[in-house]
Amino acid sequence: MATEVARELVRYGFEDLGLQRIVAVTQPPNMASRNVLTKLGMKYLGLLNRYYGKETTYFELLRADWLKREGSG
Repeated sequence: MATEVARELVRYGFEDLGLQRIVAVTQPPNMASRNVLTKLGMKYLGLLNRYYGKETTYFELLRADWLKREGSG
């Protein structure tokens, strides 16, 4: 269910809001969230220390990549 909800949020961001990039952060041990982001096609960009004062994993998805993945581009 989490993947389906996240997929709809990504669709909303790109199609309805016209965003060009969506980013996400998780705590490194949270493999369930990381797996959801990977299923969406988000790319892992590394570890950052700037979010919420903690080390986080950082992912991004570009609109062009999403369109290719969804068969719309």
